[in-house]
Amino acid sequence: MKKVLSLFLVIVLLSSAVAGAVDTGLISPASNATLDHANVLKDLGLFLGTDKGFELDRAPTRAEAVVLLLRMLGEESAALDSTYENPFTDVPTWAVSYISYAYAKGYTKGTSATTFDAAKTVTPEQFITFMLRALGYKDNVDFVWNKSINKAEEIGLVEKDKYENGSAFLRGDCVDIIYSALTQTKKPQNVTLVKYLIKMKVVDAALAEKYGLYTTPQYETVRLPLTLNAVNKHRFISAQSILDYFRDSGAKYVLLQWTIFEFSDYEDVYGYNLSVTYYDFYNIVTKSANRTPEEQEWLDLLPEYSVYFEEDYFPYDLEGLYFVASVYDENANMIAASIEKVTDVRKNGHVEFAYVSVNGREFVDRKLAEFDDLFGTLTEYPSDAVYLEQVHVNWTLVDLYTDEIVGYMPYTDPNAPCLYRFVINAEKYPELANKTVFIADGELSPGESVHDLLREKCMDTFMWPFFFGQLSFGYRQGDFISIWEPWIVTEDWNQTRYVAFGDEDRFFGYAVITPSQRIVDNGLVIDDILYVY
Repeated sequence: MKKVLSLFLVIVLLSSAVAGAVDTGLISPASNATLDHANVLKDLGLFLGTDKGFELDRAPTRAEAVVLLLRMLGEESAALDSTYENPFTDVPTWAVSYISYAYAKGYTKGTSATTFDAAKTVTPEQFITFMLRALGYKDNVDFVWNKSINKAEEIGLVEKDKYENGSAFLRGDCVDIIYSALTQTKKPQNVTLVKYLIKMKVVDAALAEKYGLYTTPQYETVRLPLTLNAVNKHRFISAQSILDYFRDSGAKYVLLQWTIFEFSDYEDVYGYNLSVTYYDFYNIVTKSANRTPEEQEWLDLLPEYSVYFEEDYFPYDLEGLYFVASVYDENANMIAASIEKVTDVRKNGHVEFAYVSVNGREFVDRKLAEFDDLFGTLTEYPSDAVYLEQVHVNWTLVDLYTDEIVGYMPYTDPNAPCLYRFVINAEKYPELANKTVFIADGELSPGESVHDLLREKCMDTFMWPFFFGQLSFGYRQGDFISIWEPWIVTEDWNQTRYVAFGDEDRFFGYAVITPSQRIVDNGLVIDDILYVY
């Protein structure tokens, strides 16, 4: 009887254990970790969940996976504001902006030229492919999409043997992979994804540090006192005094400036000096035997610069101003830098410098690799891809200073200027017309390369430390060109020009035209205002 009773109790206990696991929904240790990850991502602003909560145990659709990806990258707002064409016929209305944007960015591809399978559940290899692309890995170069799991295991993005192609995949898995991606290196920037998001002001550095995802760099610092001008009693700091202090550390060059921009770290100062003092600062310093006289003169004058800290020396509100200084050795490596509010310098009477180690060659190489990856390649289109449309204008003349109407100039007046706009031949080149958002143009001399001209213009934009990823600029397709454009005068109409076509992110092509051969007058008449002195 005792044996029977003991066996009965064992069966009851085992049954209770099984029932408890099913009925109470107990969370496994892995699920607890996933829930923690979800809460961290939510706090960082990278994961929101649904109206039903996180729904970590539900399989996400391909459309949902794209939304999760874009939120993780801090690009949801950009996606919703974008105007990319949707090439797919099976995307629900709510997801069109997300998927069109992700497709244009190269994060995702369709299952065919016209289908995305938005409602189908996403597989591990598909979601991991999204993530690898977002981290800068290239299809068929760094990995193959149907072997993306292997690549993810190799770089430590996912645990080994956790996923197989086509296996069950839940929103919780998406959360775990996104969380892991934050500490992965983003190519070609060569920084962790979380640091990249901090630099792009998507993630707060203090929050990231709170969760152990980021460590604020610690620097040895030194304070250099301001000097008092003996004549006017104004306080200043000179490049020469900074150079003298850091001479034993190898200092050779000092750059001083004030700015309205707030930097996130000292490396930004290097990028800032590339863009505002001569974007090729590194090359000027390192090509000692081949400097032009102007470049050498500029370097020789650097020690003579000073920055004064009296209100009369600044044209802006002092509250929004920053003093920026950087110290370099003879090889253009940055060895010290300062980023301080002007008001703090005035109050404290000193400038605080941090000893910083930024290898100039590595920094420039990394920036160039990042630029080349973003700039991509350009397609040359035939000259008949674009033409200039002439628009006649009934001008209302308005006084520039008083805003009063001072006269009219109808388009029938022989002295009335016209407006012009570039129009893409949509009938012959529909894909070009659909893809183009921005149009830019410029003169083209014999033997000049459009690719090189555009690359140089885009490089100036890219080197700016507050560059936000867009390498296309100009006027939007359909906009009229201002009559004040210097080239729109009769004698310049036979000058060869390039017309560049860009989407929201970059230029992708161009055509070479002679304006006088490509003018079309469709008889369009509009009303506009012409401000006069």
